[in-house]
Amino acid sequence: MKILKSKKGIALENALLFMMVIFSLCFLVSSFALIGHYQGEIENIKIAQRAELDQIGENFIADARSADASSFTEQPTTLGNYTCKAENRVLTVWHKNDAEKNVMLYVEVDDTGNVMVWRYSSPN
Repeated sequence: MKILKSKKGIALENALLFMMVIFSLCFLVSSFALIGHYQGEIENIKIAQRAELDQIGENFIADARSADASSFTEQPTTLGNYTCKAENRVLTVWHKNDAEKNVMLYVEVDDTGNVMVWRYSSPN
């Protein structure tokens, strides 16, 4: 019974407990910082990909409005990381390494070159 009531050895145990709490909090903070950094890198990559898709769509619209629309053909054309196919004033764009050809950009224009549909997925 004397052992349970004695408080002489509690300082070392408290020091170890506080050390474990502080190390776990440091680990938690550094983990969140690392995750935030990588999430920022992923968002930068997504923004660059979206800008590249937008540029392809804008080039298609400019070609549709001009008299000489020769840049986009009915045969699939590779532009950067994407493959484009234009037919009947409709542009479909998918990633060049995508075997299933999941549409990443779908642009449809009328006869005057005005945009009727601009989607970042398939219209189906």
